[in-house]
Amino acid sequence: MMAQEKIVFLRNVNMERYLEKLKTFIQIGKIIAPLSTCKRLQVGSIIFPTDCSMIYAIGYNGQPRQMPNDGCSKEAGNCGCVHAEVNAVIKFDNNFAKSSLLYTTTLPCLACARMILNCTSIVGVIWSQDYRDHSGPELLIQYNIPTIYEHDLKHDNIEILKHWKSLC
Repeated sequence: MMAQEKIVFLRNVNMERYLEKLKTFIQIGKIIAPLSTCKRLQVGSIIFPTDCSMIYAIGYNGQPRQMPNDGCSKEAGNCGCVHAEVNAVIKFDNNFAKSSLLYTTTLPCLACARMILNCTSIVGVIWSQDYRDHSGPELLIQYNIPTIYEHDLKHDNIEILKHWKSLC
């Protein structure tokens, strides 16, 4: 194998390993979602550095602390639950974090997107399920925070993965 071919091979192997790590953290986010007490939609979130070396924070949606878990309404937009992204960001120490990714099982709403913008360490959002309103991810993209659908995580067609990996 020539030197140039070896470098390309190693880059592909490293990218495959990186994708494997990302997908593992996505699975952790999915495992967290059933902890939700929401009657309408169980959502899990996880914030972790782009190098996938640790978990900074987790969150799942549910009623605010000290409120009864049965207070949730199944009516969309009237649920009353604190969103998973909010619960993760509350626990996230943005001031001392490396460049980070936020994974959420459901596309962030507009309010969550605004909150994510205030976390200067969060450089990207990965999501798995669509949401009825796309204004949240549109806002994030407008301000250079890429949002990527989980199933689009492929090393050969996502340039942002190379960028995230370079931040490690």
